[in-house]
Amino acid sequence: FPSVRQEKVIYILDLPAIEYFTAVQESLQVDSSTEIAVKLTDLSDQIANMTIEFTATTGIFKFEEVQTDENGIAQNIYYAGEETGTAVITATLAICPNVTDSLTITIE
Repeated sequence: FPSVRQEKVIYILDLPAIEYFTAVQESLQVDSSTEIAVKLTDLSDQIANMTIEFTATTGIFKFEEVQTDENGIAQNIYYAGEETGTAVITATLAICPNVTDSLTITIE
């Protein structure tokens, strides 16, 4: 009988992850702004030109979506608006909504 050899291929899914999500200022006056940045990382360093979507519970952004640069960094500007309180800002990888991170800005 001829021998039968079976080979199995195991695929390891290399999803990008958010390495950090920061704001230059985490406390703002009303009607002011701060720069924010998110950095993606993955095992293969294929992190350029990924779309990051930004949302917030209050306030607005210069851009709703930003492409990562060759280092995996997407930068944006958050505008606080006229209400005091807190704003939860979220950055999400557009192609994989499970890759997300949030930070909180205090508006005084």
